Formats: sequence, structure tokens, C-alpha cells
Amino acid sequence: MKGNEIRRKPVRKMWVDISVTVQRGMVHWPGDPAIGIKRVLDIDKGDDCNVSRLSIGSHTGTHMDAPLHFLRKGKGLDKMPIEATIGPARVIKINDRKSIKAIELKRHRIRKGDRILFKTSNSRYWKSSQFRKNFVYIAQDAAEYLADKKVRAVGIDYLSVGGFYHDGIETHQALLRAGIWVIEGLNLLKVSAGRYHLVCLPIKVLNSDGPRLEPCFIRNRGEIMQYKCSVCGEKIDGGLLVFIKHTETHIINHIKKDHPDWVEDNGVCPRCENFYRQQLKGEK
Repeated sequence: MKGNEIRRKPVRKMWVDISVTVQRGMVHWPGDPAIGIKRVLDIDKGDDCNVSRLSIGSHTGTHMDAPLHFLRKGKGLDKMPIEATIGPARVIKINDRKSIKAIELKRHRIRKGDRILFKTSNSRYWKSSQFRKNFVYIAQDAAEYLADKKVRAVGIDYLSVGGFYHDGIETHQALLRAGIWVIEGLNLLKVSAGRYHLVCLPIKVLNSDGPRLEPCFIRNRGEIMQYKCSVCGEKIDGGLLVFIKHTETHIINHIKKDHPDWVEDNGVCPRCENFYRQQLKGEK
């Protein structure tokens, strides 16, 4: 074994693609540009290769909302920290066919830093190219609850976290002002409620309000490497390990003060990271 590696869990892993296929005639938000796909170079017409031109609104299909989408001086997607949408995630099934309410979320024990994806009856709408105005959305009080919990990312299985008739602007602003990264247009039809590992990769467009992405799941039944926290020795899954940046010298110095042999490239558990960050805040 190397470093602080402990063991592997010899269990099967399976990827599930939860993005929507881009195609002509696909559903889009009323007033947004319709999708266009045109072959501009064609081997069958004597060209050396095939090249297509894709025209699509930034909030069509599976995409993300940057703070810039609803906040005048908000960040673009190119400023998103990659760990916001890569790591452990939870799929929560919502049976309410109208909206996701705060009272429902309180029983799910949502925690700080969670990545939460909501599976609703919306996922069955992807079979139709007709826009559904009565889709299930996140109510304003639920958005404020998620903001108070300081989750990292929130996703939903239709084109907006906010409703068409209610809480469209309010829900977006509550989430985006809290620094929560929003994923929209997911297809969770084949995914059950539970814990997963999320990989969500937006196209890096400068100052973008909402580029397309290709998210996938890996179930936490996969072969997960376990490690010891290099500070306290707690055993945790590798996906939860935190690596302190080399530029964060104040935190590094604090850790080395307590653990002189500690090496910067070794990961620490979230609890130890939070302890030293809070200790640093207390000195300011």
C-alpha cells in the first residue's frame, strides 16, 4: 500500500449518463433560440471531413446556471470551482407534482457542502418536444432553505429550478446569491434516489451565463479507494479527501505546528480542514 491508502471495496461500479441528447426540434424555454444543426463540410459532397455548425441557446438541454444568469455582477461559469460539481452527490425523489417545498426538504437531513439533485415527475417530459409550463420547480422557501444549508450545487430534471408561473426569479436569485451552482435539464428517469458520485463538466466559455455540459453518475458501489486522513487518521473514501492548496500557507503552517511531519501533498478529512480554517478565522 502507498501513502495513507487503506483498502479497496471490491464492488461493481456503473456509469449512468443523465444528460439530454442534443437534437433538432428538442424542447426549449419559450422565447429562447431553437436549436440548429447544419453540416457545413460533408465527405459525401467531396469534402475531406465532416464539420457541423451548432446553434443553441445557453439554457437549452442539460446546462448550468451561473450567477451571471440572474445577478448583474455575478460570476460567469468560467469562474466555477471544479469541485462544485464533481464529487459525492445525493438524488432526492420528490413526489409532489407541483413544487419542492422547504417542509419536504427538512426531513432529508441536507448538510453543508452537499450536491443535491431532485428527481421529480419532470423526467418523463423529455419524451416530448412540447414545453410543459406546469413542471415541478423549487419553491422560494425551499431555495432559501438550501441557501441557509450552504449546499454546493442543486440540480433538477427540467429546464429551470424556478417555476414558469411562480418563483422563477426568486428561486434563481436565492440560490445564486448564496453561491450555489445550479444544474438544469437533467434526465433522472433511470436513476433511483440515493447516493452517487457526480461528474459534471460545463463547457468553459468566458463570462458565460449558462453553457452546456455532460454530467454522468458513478454509483458509490464502485471500487472506492479508502484513505487515512493525514492529520487525525480517520478512514474516509478518497472522493471526500481534501487537499490544501500550496498557496494557503497560513493553514499549512497551522497544521505543521501541530504535526511537524505533515506533508502538504497528503489529503485531510473535511473535519480537519474545517477545524484549521476556523482556527485561522479566529485569529483575524
